[in-house]
Amino acid sequence: MRAALALALLTACAGTKIPTSTDEIDALRRSWLTAFNGKQLDGVVNAYAIDAVFLPITGNRVVSRLAIKNLYAQIWEKFTPHLELTSKYAERSAQLAYETGEYTETITGDGARLDVVGSYVFVYRHDKDGWHIASQAWTERAQAN
Repeated sequence: MRAALALALLTACAGTKIPTSTDEIDALRRSWLTAFNGKQLDGVVNAYAIDAVFLPITGNRVVSRLAIKNLYAQIWEKFTPHLELTSKYAERSAQLAYETGEYTETITGDGARLDVVGSYVFVYRHDKDGWHIASQAWTERAQAN
């Protein structure tokens, strides 16, 4: 009896799994990255959920698509970033997905250049109008001298 119950539970759980294809997530990340590197504010901001949470390396917490838009607008007035992402792992289940990876970023402005490397985590959520970035966190790694 226990074996039958365990098998029934396992089968029921297995039947509710969503395929873990991340093609849509990859497309969203590529679209966001292209817009980011092109300083296309609307393209970047539209990738975020309305209630998105952005956690930059400074440790500040920026909440909402509008607040993220304002942050990028202020930064891009003075600086031009170029970001490269290397995805290390992504997984999707139902309406949530996440991706972890490493990044390199070159920031130029006022005749200066800053190179930054670190890790990132994107959390994606599928809403009524498609996939969006629900949360994004960045870390900075000290570079070897």
